[in-house]
Amino acid sequence: MNFHSVRRNLSDMLFLLGDEKRKLPFILATFLVVSLLDLIGVGLVGSYITLFTQPRGSELAILKPILSWLDVFGGDQGKLMVALGLILVFVFVLKAVVGLFVQRIIFRFCLRRMAELRTSVIGAIQHMPYS
Repeated sequence: MNFHSVRRNLSDMLFLLGDEKRKLPFILATFLVVSLLDLIGVGLVGSYITLFTQPRGSELAILKPILSWLDVFGGDQGKLMVALGLILVFVFVLKAVVGLFVQRIIFRFCLRRMAELRTSVIGAIQHMPYS
Protein backbone atom coordinates (compact mmCIF):
# COMPACT_ATOMS: atom_id res chain seq x y z
CA MET A 1 0.00 0.00 0.00
CA ASN A 2 1.59 3.25 -1.06
CA PHE A 3 1.16 6.78 0.18
CA HIS A 4 -1.16 7.79 -2.67
CA SER A 5 -3.69 5.04 -1.93
CA VAL A 6 -3.64 5.81 1.80
CA ARG A 7 -4.21 9.48 1.06
CA ARG A 8 -7.06 8.67 -1.32
CA ASN A 9 -8.72 6.33 1.20
CA LEU A 10 -8.43 8.99 3.88
CA SER A 11 -9.97 11.64 1.64
CA ASP A 12 -12.79 9.23 0.71
CA MET A 13 -13.50 8.58 4.39
CA LEU A 14 -13.54 12.29 5.16
CA PHE A 15 -15.90 12.87 2.22
CA LEU A 16 -18.27 10.17 3.48
CA LEU A 17 -18.22 11.67 6.97
CA GLY A 18 -19.40 15.02 5.66
CA ASP A 19 -20.22 17.40 8.51
CA GLU A 20 -19.66 14.65 11.05
CA LYS A 21 -15.87 14.89 10.63
CA ARG A 22 -15.89 17.68 13.21
CA LYS A 23 -16.56 14.96 15.82
CA LEU A 24 -13.35 13.08 15.00
CA PRO A 25 -11.11 15.06 17.41
CA PHE A 26 -13.46 14.24 20.30
CA ILE A 27 -13.45 10.54 19.39
CA LEU A 28 -9.65 10.54 19.13
CA ALA A 29 -9.43 12.30 22.50
CA THR A 30 -11.57 9.60 24.10
CA PHE A 31 -9.19 6.97 22.68
CA LEU A 32 -6.30 8.84 24.27
CA VAL A 33 -8.07 8.98 27.65
CA VAL A 34 -8.66 5.22 27.62
CA SER A 35 -5.04 4.63 26.64
CA LEU A 36 -3.84 6.91 29.43
CA LEU A 37 -5.97 5.04 31.98
CA ASP A 38 -4.53 1.77 30.66
CA LEU A 39 -1.01 3.13 31.06
CA ILE A 40 -1.72 4.24 34.63
CA GLY A 41 -3.19 0.83 35.44
CA VAL A 42 -0.17 -1.04 34.07
CA GLY A 43 2.16 1.27 35.96
CA LEU A 44 0.27 0.67 39.19
CA VAL A 45 0.34 -3.10 38.67
CA GLY A 46 4.12 -2.95 38.35
CA SER A 47 4.37 -0.83 41.49
CA TYR A 48 2.03 -3.16 43.37
CA ILE A 49 4.07 -6.23 42.42
CA THR A 50 7.27 -4.43 43.39
CA LEU A 51 5.77 -3.53 46.75
CA PHE A 52 4.96 -7.19 47.39
CA THR A 53 8.26 -8.63 46.22
CA GLN A 54 10.52 -6.00 47.80
CA PRO A 55 9.32 -4.96 51.24
CA ARG A 56 11.75 -2.05 51.23
CA GLY A 57 9.96 -0.68 48.16
CA SER A 58 10.11 2.84 49.53
CA GLU A 59 13.70 2.97 48.27
CA LEU A 60 12.62 2.44 44.64
CA ALA A 61 12.40 5.57 42.51
CA ILE A 62 9.22 4.51 40.69
CA LEU A 63 7.31 4.15 43.96
CA LYS A 64 8.45 7.37 45.63
CA PRO A 65 5.61 9.60 44.31
CA ILE A 66 3.00 7.01 45.23
CA LEU A 67 4.49 6.31 48.65
CA SER A 68 4.86 9.99 49.50
CA TRP A 69 1.20 10.50 48.60
CA LEU A 70 0.17 7.49 50.68
CA ASP A 71 2.41 8.43 53.63
CA VAL A 72 -0.68 8.98 55.78
CA PHE A 73 -0.35 5.35 56.89
CA GLY A 74 2.86 6.07 58.78
CA GLY A 75 4.91 3.46 56.95
CA ASP A 76 2.60 0.52 57.75
CA GLN A 77 3.31 -1.88 54.87
CA GLY A 78 0.00 -3.78 55.15
CA LYS A 79 -2.16 -0.66 55.02
CA LEU A 80 -0.06 0.67 52.18
CA MET A 81 -0.61 -2.51 50.16
CA VAL A 82 -4.35 -2.38 50.79
CA ALA A 83 -4.54 1.28 49.80
CA LEU A 84 -2.52 0.72 46.63
CA GLY A 85 -4.69 -2.31 45.82
CA LEU A 86 -7.86 -0.25 46.22
CA ILE A 87 -6.43 2.47 44.00
CA LEU A 88 -5.55 -0.19 41.44
CA VAL A 89 -9.08 -1.61 41.52
CA PHE A 90 -10.53 1.90 41.21
CA VAL A 91 -8.36 2.66 38.17
CA PHE A 92 -9.40 -0.55 36.41
CA VAL A 93 -13.09 -0.03 37.20
CA LEU A 94 -12.82 3.55 35.94
CA LYS A 95 -11.07 2.28 32.80
CA ALA A 96 -13.88 -0.23 32.21
CA VAL A 97 -16.58 2.41 32.64
CA VAL A 98 -14.79 4.90 30.40
CA GLY A 99 -14.17 2.13 27.84
CA LEU A 100 -17.87 1.32 27.74
CA PHE A 101 -18.68 5.01 27.38
CA VAL A 102 -16.22 5.34 24.48
CA GLN A 103 -17.63 2.24 22.83
CA ARG A 104 -21.14 3.71 23.13
CA ILE A 105 -19.97 6.96 21.55
CA ILE A 106 -18.39 5.11 18.64
CA PHE A 107 -21.41 2.87 18.05
CA ARG A 108 -23.83 5.80 18.14
CA PHE A 109 -21.62 7.79 15.77
CA CYS A 110 -21.30 4.90 13.31
CA LEU A 111 -24.96 3.93 13.41
CA ARG A 112 -26.13 7.51 12.99
CA ARG A 113 -23.78 8.08 10.06
CA MET A 114 -24.81 4.76 8.48
CA ALA A 115 -28.48 5.75 8.70
CA GLU A 116 -27.77 9.14 7.13
CA LEU A 117 -25.80 7.56 4.27
CA ARG A 118 -28.53 4.99 3.62
CA THR A 119 -31.19 7.69 3.62
CA SER A 120 -29.27 9.80 1.14
CA VAL A 121 -28.61 6.80 -1.14
CA ILE A 122 -32.28 5.78 -1.06
CA GLY A 123 -33.31 9.37 -1.80
CA ALA A 124 -30.89 9.56 -4.72
CA ILE A 125 -32.18 6.26 -6.13
CA GLN A 126 -35.81 7.38 -5.80
CA HIS A 127 -35.14 10.64 -7.63
CA MET A 128 -33.31 9.03 -10.54
CA PRO A 129 -35.01 9.34 -13.93
CA TYR A 130 -36.35 5.97 -15.11
CA SER A 131 -36.41 6.80 -18.78
